[in-house]
Amino acid sequence: NIEINSPVTGEPEFYFPPDISTYRKNVGAVVTLISVMVCMLGVFGTFMIKSFATDTGSPNYPIWVVPSSIAFWTAGAEPQQYGCRTNAEGEFVEGLNDDTPCDAQEITGFPYGSTVAGIWNSVQILVLGGIYAGIASKLNEWENHRLNTEFEDALIVRTFMFEFINSYGALMYIAFIKVPLGARTTLFPGWFGQGMHGAAEMPYSCSIGKIQQPCLMEISQQLFSIFAVKMLSKNFNTVVQPYFKQNRKEGPPGVTLEPEELNPEFEAPAGANPVGPAKRMRSKVECEFDLEEFPLIEGPFDSYKEMVFQFGYATLFAAAYPLAPVLAFISNYVDIRSDLYNMGLFSRRPLPASAEDIGSWEGILDTMGTAA
Repeated sequence: NIEINSPVTGEPEFYFPPDISTYRKNVGAVVTLISVMVCMLGVFGTFMIKSFATDTGSPNYPIWVVPSSIAFWTAGAEPQQYGCRTNAEGEFVEGLNDDTPCDAQEITGFPYGSTVAGIWNSVQILVLGGIYAGIASKLNEWENHRLNTEFEDALIVRTFMFEFINSYGALMYIAFIKVPLGARTTLFPGWFGQGMHGAAEMPYSCSIGKIQQPCLMEISQQLFSIFAVKMLSKNFNTVVQPYFKQNRKEGPPGVTLEPEELNPEFEAPAGANPVGPAKRMRSKVECEFDLEEFPLIEGPFDSYKEMVFQFGYATLFAAAYPLAPVLAFISNYVDIRSDLYNMGLFSRRPLPASAEDIGSWEGILDTMGTAA
């Protein structure tokens, strides 16, 4: 910042040159674009893992199946055949382009390869989201926005661009890319359509031969994994961590305070009360002053971000997973109580601040509602 005299009042004020501001914003946009591309590679990597773990044509498929001797609920299920490919007529052959007959082997159990891929994608969403949150915050501070509104709007836009691909990329891929471009055409490698390579059938758009599984079922499994992992992670951060934090409060770095030391006695100010006791206990105001400061922008921002993307899960893909709104309701109820608990016990009283509206989040919610 450069200190100049205000052209209006003549008083000294800080000035940020527009050319430097534009340069920093352009650099931030490039970093955001690169981050989005990395996120897209992560999504496709997830489906490569899923293709490998659910490939019934591989002789190693039993690795991804829990035998019926352990998964007892599958004891009476129809055996799964593996070790061969299935052509469009439902015949077992050596490969999709090799019509040589093949003797398929059978196994009975619970296939967990798809579940592993779903959990992997859910963890990837949390990890990449956490890494990019730090990057986005640093970029926003580096761009040096003039007003809090500009700062928050810029943070919302770059965060939404990344999190949209990170959160919905896998689901969008299954619904709109995998089938029309990978499963019904031969324009892309076989792994792009998870081994189907032009052999997917109708009306089971995600099926090939005898494996009759609609895409809605795959989206449902993926969405359940994402919801489950996010709920566990959120509840751990907002319920379990504060519980241990309350029972083990920390003093200065490297020092752990015992329960009887949490409210130590202090010497009374000189001349305050010469007749009364020479020591006093810490007041409630002094105890609260030692708590963490509630962030004015980042605090509400994180809550809005979570709610907006949860709204997308519950509306954009409700047809594939009708239970999503119920899980969202349960998660929100827990969040309300845990946020109240954390804000009341582990942070200073937030400073009240007025706001014209919820900012760019309103336009994002309107767009999602229209798309749903």
